[in-house]
Amino acid sequence: MARPTKEQAIARLRRVIDEAPETPSGTYPWELDPDIAYLSEGFSRWHRNSKMAVEHLFGTGTESRQAEEFSQVNYHRYIDEQMWFSFDSAIDLIESMMDEIEEYGLTAIGSRSSLALSATVLQNVVNATDYESVKKDFERALTAADDDPESAITSACSTVESVCKCILEDMNRPLPQKKDIRGLVTEVSKHLNLSPGRTDIDKDIEIDVKQILSGLVSVTSGIGALRTHSGDAHGRGVKRVQVDSRIARLAINAASTISLFYIETRQRMEPEH
Repeated sequence: MARPTKEQAIARLRRVIDEAPETPSGTYPWELDPDIAYLSEGFSRWHRNSKMAVEHLFGTGTESRQAEEFSQVNYHRYIDEQMWFSFDSAIDLIESMMDEIEEYGLTAIGSRSSLALSATVLQNVVNATDYESVKKDFERALTAADDDPESAITSACSTVESVCKCILEDMNRPLPQKKDIRGLVTEVSKHLNLSPGRTDIDKDIEIDVKQILSGLVSVTSGIGALRTHSGDAHGRGVKRVQVDSRIARLAINAASTISLFYIETRQRMEPEH
């Protein structure tokens, strides 16, 4: 099924609001007999339809922040110690979703549900730092994943490069002569003591850790090569290498895993004096 446009998504949520059942003002549900049966039936139908609409647009389960928030809405309000049905909080939440789609677009929001946990954690970690360039690069990658995968790949690579530059600056270390992803990763790995050739690893896990560290270098090289061959950093010719959002998200997930590992490693070290 094709992803709805921004306009279609907003119109669908507007219908959800318009279809919300109304309760006469100033009365309690139990005073509406026999209308209380209709209220209960109307609420159940609206709740089911609204839940389906939100999940169709944003995804399901804990992977979707919007669906998770909507599932936790409390529809009951207490007046004079008596319970009263209230749709206010649900309507407010749906209206905020409409504003979110209007500002950021649906693809930028929906693409996050297909990302690895490391991508979500990286966003939270970076938001708590002053690494502004990393925030911008990673947000561009997330936003472009579905509609412009070439740009997303370029931004995923830039995310790793920005992380390396920010860490080196934070440690008062000079940038390497070669400022591509390979040169930056090699330099920051040296100062974070993450080089595969390190000799201070426990013998029981030495081979395993060195294999993972070597893999990080290999993955970053792959991200850089993918950016060169299919990204848009060096322009786009008539004959373009076709990549889809699946490959873009692979690059984003790989970049976020590496970036998160570098930032957390730096945070575990004592501050440089």
